[in-house]
Amino acid sequence: MKIIICLDNHNGYMFNNRRLSSDKCITDDIEKFAKTNRVIVTPYSHKLFSERSNVIVNNDPLAVASNNDYCFVEDSDINKCLSKVTEIIMFKWNRDYPYDKTLSMNLDNWKLVSHADFAGNSHEKISKDVFLRKDE
Repeated sequence: MKIIICLDNHNGYMFNNRRLSSDKCITDDIEKFAKTNRVIVTPYSHKLFSERSNVIVNNDPLAVASNNDYCFVEDSDINKCLSKVTEIIMFKWNRDYPYDKTLSMNLDNWKLVSHADFAGNSHEKISKDVFLRKDE
């Protein structure tokens, strides 16, 4: 499975059980690279993807995802399924937000395979990093 996560400059992703921010450019980009593959989201995240036909809503996307699926993660702990993850797509905003949840995974076993910066609708700069698991 492939994990998609959005973070601020400090790897924060939630504050008071709410997403820090959203930008339509990110969901548009996800639609482009996911193509016809399933994008599995929680009910909380579904409103970001409501117009997408390949989006599946599930209370525990990480538990039901298969190898070719993408999981958009904002309110789930990815550490419980990290052994099944083959790719991490990380979007970062160029802003600091208040946060109370941060990405706590160690990226030492992952290699950065691509990096791109682009302008968003509500963010001057969004970075997209794609990581693949390092060969063991």
